[in-house]
Amino acid sequence: MKILRPKPDYFAVGYYGQGYPPFLRNKVFIHRGKEYERREDFQNQLMSQFPSAVRLNITTMPGDDVRLSPLQYIQCFTVQPVLEIPPHLRNKPVPDQINKSVPLSVSLSYE
Repeated sequence: MKILRPKPDYFAVGYYGQGYPPFLRNKVFIHRGKEYERREDFQNQLMSQFPSAVRLNITTMPGDDVRLSPLQYIQCFTVQPVLEIPPHLRNKPVPDQINKSVPLSVSLSYE
């Protein structure tokens, strides 16, 4: 019996502005959501952790006016994982269910 595993969503979260501590300031992190977690729910949880932050509704890199601001800005959007099979595992008999369930990297590029 094959059991279908739910595919989690991945979110890019950017913490912009000088109001964050240095380890978060102007950096983007990839987070894996819980099973069936929607972006809106994930984003609301982020906003509750940083109640004074301003939500950015863009998917592009913000300008210097945001990055150098004394305020806190949060950017959150869904990204798609890209399966990159290492060379030593290519052409090996691995079930598709395993290949499709474990992304090995997430590409993030700003347009």
